[in-house]
Parts: sequence; structure tokens; C-alpha cells
Amino acid sequence: MTVLKRPLIVGSRGIMGRRYTAILRKLGIEPLLVDVDEPLPKGFDSVIIATPTALHAAHVAQFIPSGVPI
Repeated sequence: MTVLKRPLIVGSRGIMGRRYTAILRKLGIEPLLVDVDEPLPKGFDSVIIATPTALHAAHVAQFIPSGVPI
């Protein structure tokens, strides 16, 4: 089981991004937040894709080389 310590939420401004952020914060986890048009921060250990479904494949492909759980 992977424990999220510093997840990155891609699409953090949307409805799902805000929902995932709220859930993680209730669990005591402070995620890194980025929207699709912003540069990626450093220091994340996992990725949550919270963009519209049509964009999922492109965003997942972007993070596969990093080896972090998506």
C-alpha cells in the first residue's frame, strides 16, 4: 500500500481537484496543487489527475517517466 505524503494534484482548480484537496486535508495530508497551465513544482511523491476525462491520457503520459504512482 502506498502512503501519500506529498501528492501533486493536477487540475487543482476544478471541481474534482478541489474535492481531492479537501479529502486529503481532512486526512492530514497537504497536497501540492497545480493547474494544467502552470509549471510543475518539485517534491511530489505521487500524482492525482483531476482534469477533464479527455485530458487524462496526456497527463498520465507526462508522469509515467517519473516513476511516481499516478
